[in-house]
Amino acid sequence: MYVATCRLRSALATYRPLLDRDRSDPVGEELKWLGQILGRPRDADVLHRRMRHLVAARPDELGLATVGRRVDQELGDRHLGALAELVAALEGERYLRLLDALDELVADPPLTARAGKKADKQLPTLVGRAARRVDRAARAVAADRTAQTRDQGLREVAESAKRARYAAESALPVAGKPASRLANRMKALQDVLGEHQDSVTAQALLLELTMTDHLSAENGFAFGLLYAQERVRADDARRSYKPALRKASAGKTRRWTR
Repeated sequence: MYVATCRLRSALATYRPLLDRDRSDPVGEELKWLGQILGRPRDADVLHRRMRHLVAARPDELGLATVGRRVDQELGDRHLGALAELVAALEGERYLRLLDALDELVADPPLTARAGKKADKQLPTLVGRAARRVDRAARAVAADRTAQTRDQGLREVAESAKRARYAAESALPVAGKPASRLANRMKALQDVLGEHQDSVTAQALLLELTMTDHLSAENGFAFGLLYAQERVRADDARRSYKPALRKASAGKTRRWTR
């Protein structure tokens, strides 16, 4: 459901010039809200599984069993809280209004005159525009001077790559192989940056737990060990970023970037 919501929002953004924005933009904003609500329990679950694997990989290290139980408690509580918020949202009027608005878009698409033109003429331009967002976000990252702004910038690159991937996948029936190649390369870039973001999030959690818990020295050592491992994983992801970015950029033919 989270992925479907992201794809819907991406489609409305990519094909915005073909739609009456007075009707489509409010739906996009509501899909953003729904995606955030859906993403919170998902993010807690993804982080929990990552931390479990990290702890399980070093079963004999001093203090890791206690740290593992603390992580289980913290992320289990976060997941349950986010899940309760999600259930409440899906039972609320706002969500039902969104479903009604989506039904109306399907029943009576708010198309502009441009939407009547041939798809093989329109789609390369629109998908290419989504792909160029990745380049702009990447140039902004290159100018970042602090780790915090860099990490935020890489998150923007990942979001742009996801939108470009979804845009290319939506064009497959018309464009075929060029769209498929672009989608695959954007997905590879997205995967690298997803690993980086997961590691950054894990580091933040470990620091938070270290600062808020009254730990013994051995447990403090265990938290530090896990943090160091995540730092290494983040560094590895950053090293993989530029090659993945170059491949993603190389996947944009002239026809897809004009």
